[in-house]
Amino acid sequence: MKSAYAFLKFAASVLVLGSILAIAQENVLHAFGSGGDGETPFAAVISDKSGNLYGTTSAGGAYGIGTVYELVRPTSGQAWTEKVLYSFGTNSGDGGNPTAGLVLDSAGNLYGSTFANGGTHLPTVFELSPPAIAGGSWTETVIYTFSGNGRGNSGVGTGGLIFGKGGRLYGVTVYGGANNGGVFELQPPTVPGGAWKEAPIFDFDVTDGQEPEYGGASLTFDAAGNLYGTTVFGGSSDNGVAFELSPPVAGGAWTETILYNFGATPTDGIIPVCKLIFDSAGNLYGTTSYGGANNQGTVFELSPPSIAGGPWIETILHSFTGADGSDIRAGVIFDKAGNLYGTALLGGSSHAGDGTVYELSPPAVAGEPWTETTLHNFTGGMDGGWAFAGLLLAPNGILYGTASLGGVSGCLENGCGVVYEVKP
Repeated sequence: MKSAYAFLKFAASVLVLGSILAIAQENVLHAFGSGGDGETPFAAVISDKSGNLYGTTSAGGAYGIGTVYELVRPTSGQAWTEKVLYSFGTNSGDGGNPTAGLVLDSAGNLYGSTFANGGTHLPTVFELSPPAIAGGSWTETVIYTFSGNGRGNSGVGTGGLIFGKGGRLYGVTVYGGANNGGVFELQPPTVPGGAWKEAPIFDFDVTDGQEPEYGGASLTFDAAGNLYGTTVFGGSSDNGVAFELSPPVAGGAWTETILYNFGATPTDGIIPVCKLIFDSAGNLYGTTSYGGANNQGTVFELSPPSIAGGPWIETILHSFTGADGSDIRAGVIFDKAGNLYGTALLGGSSHAGDGTVYELSPPAVAGEPWTETTLHNFTGGMDGGWAFAGLLLAPNGILYGTASLGGVSGCLENGCGVVYEVKP
């Protein structure tokens, strides 16, 4: 099963058929595959203050190994406009095949990571700086290349990045250390133009987790500076864990705490491939790819212990049936009303079973079941299909996401993927 998470498996997955008209709630903003455009997006989009969207494609571009793109928000009545900001392969050693999304700093610089494809491209962390003059080219800088110490060998992937204090970047590697994956910190240079410094802050050893997923999984900070995340495998049942990493005190090491071992019961979720999110009460929410009452995946809540040192308590909020989605690769997001939104890679009511966009609404009475609503059933046709990535919720309530197949034909049998919006 572990090999199913390899990048080549992801790339091959776009050979699924299906072509039914999409329902009215979903609208395709951009279909990839024209000219030097990107292909096969696996990552979610992010937004700047103007509402423009940014993301990565794992293939395509000028050299066939991926792009960073921008979708410019239209004026009234116009279409979104795509710009390829960077094609990987332009510079030697710039990496390739990015499967994770981007983060944006206050100066408008974009940061992301690339995948190691087993060939000439080692995984990197890169920065893209906007042009000094409007209409100019963005400038790509590789700020770190993984190699040598177990991280960065062929086949190693890096997950999404997050910012910490002092402009530090944090992320995960699928392998590294003892070859079971790790968490790293990148410290910015102390002088302009200096080198970033990588510090491995934790290495998994199977018993406490193994292989944090390189596409959807990234980390989450709490107010105290603790990091939270998931691993695909490892733990007491080898079905993945949710973990906390506490920062060092007085020069010591980061300390890991296992919050939950998945697969604890026959109907528990297994194999989480998601980023965790907090609610205002300190509960964590996420998804599992498989498991649950129907072995199609779950949405879960982890509640902190009522007494210091006690166990975190897991509650399954929803077990997917297949008809409403299956194989959940992305996490969930909240709206202001407390509803959760997410995507399923497969399943749904269309004949192709190319995934869904769903909403989970909290009960009016605590302890009652959450209510799941399918907002869109992907067909694999013009509306897209196989949504590996999670969603972005705009201030106006519109959901934005990517699907790795569908859209216009031409570069692949069933399209090269889309960026879409859904209006709940």
